[in-house]
Amino acid sequence: MSTGTSGNSMPPELHQALEALSTIDCSLQSWIGSGSLPSFHKTFDQDDFRLISTPALESLRSRATRLRRSRDRSSSKKLLLGRKSSFTVTSSMEPLKPRAHPSSLIEFHQRLRSYKLSSYPAGKPRGLSPPSMAANGWFNVQKNRLRCDACGSSWVLATPSKGDWSTNSGKQLAELGIRLRTDKHQVSCPWRSRRFPSSIYRATRWNTSTEAAKSLFRVAERFQSSVFHDGQPSIQLEHPLSNSDVTALTTAVSILLSSTLNKKPASNSTSTSTVSEQCLILALFGWDIKSLTTITLSSQLETCMSLRTSQTVAPSSLNQPTSKATDSNNNLNSTEELEIISCSLCHRQVIFSRLTQPFNVLTEHRDYCPNFDSRCGFEDLEPALTTWQILLGLIKKFIERQGGQPSTLEEVVERFKSLNQCKSPQTGVLNFVRDALTTSSISKLS
Repeated sequence: MSTGTSGNSMPPELHQALEALSTIDCSLQSWIGSGSLPSFHKTFDQDDFRLISTPALESLRSRATRLRRSRDRSSSKKLLLGRKSSFTVTSSMEPLKPRAHPSSLIEFHQRLRSYKLSSYPAGKPRGLSPPSMAANGWFNVQKNRLRCDACGSSWVLATPSKGDWSTNSGKQLAELGIRLRTDKHQVSCPWRSRRFPSSIYRATRWNTSTEAAKSLFRVAERFQSSVFHDGQPSIQLEHPLSNSDVTALTTAVSILLSSTLNKKPASNSTSTSTVSEQCLILALFGWDIKSLTTITLSSQLETCMSLRTSQTVAPSSLNQPTSKATDSNNNLNSTEELEIISCSLCHRQVIFSRLTQPFNVLTEHRDYCPNFDSRCGFEDLEPALTTWQILLGLIKKFIERQGGQPSTLEEVVERFKSLNQCKSPQTGVLNFVRDALTTSSISKLS
């Protein structure tokens, strides 16, 4: 009994092993029968999974969430900008750069006007003179600093330490500056391949001698009515004219006045007045007069002093109006008319009321002015007559032609203007040609 029982009984460890094997066999059989993969991972219910939460972990989680959201926004913005990159290049919101017009005389004078003696000292070689730099598209913005509005480039012109351009170092700096006035422009800038024609700056402004005489008389009249009228002291002028030149100016004005009196009615003949020799000389050398309204410096100082004293007095005195406050208000509104003598070619300006010494009508111009320099500050122009010499020659021709027969060119121009008053331009041209042929045939017969 005991033997059979002992033979049929198993150890507990062996019994557990057999049960485990039977369990595996059952799972394998069910897997083979169903044809699906067995799940060896334990599935947890929602109740079995618990998230550990502390204040520090919550702050870290919120920070990570914010960083992730900001990263997503930045990536989406970059994606949108990448898609619209072709539109942002030609967007109308971008500021447009000024276009360059190398042949424009008005824009050339705008650039030339920026060159002041304080920011661009005189004495530079012709290749670095204000007209040469302005002809290459450069504005003067600071002390020897140049800027191009077309391409936005900016650079500083290197100058000798002692300002002597005749030394070896000065000559090398001059050559470098002449080369950089072109190379400092960007590759796409039009000023890199083009420049303002220097001959336009020196071109005369009068087509005929009559036009030159009338222009001289108009400027002289402005001087006469502004600073040389009755009761105003005159200034002493220094000029290189001879007595015959001054006589020619007064003679031309007399001819113009006589022709004006002949055309006007007798009732208006007394309104025409003559001009002085000083006005004619100033007009001949390219000077003109203009008025500038400014607030006087003494009025501003008195106003500041009155305001400062009103802040330091006792509070009881603030309610009492004083005469000083009234005077300060009057001084605040006071203005001063300044008469300025200016040149339209070199943009030199001189305040007339501050002239205490004799005024030299020639040397007061900038050293590159066409009235002073025959080459107008350019290195590529050949020497020629200055502007005032050309004008004086036209004035003398005007006097000669008024005494005798006018020149062929002026006669043709005046005759064409008189015959071209009809309604049809074709008829005017035919009448002009017929009259010219008739005149030439009569002159040959005579």
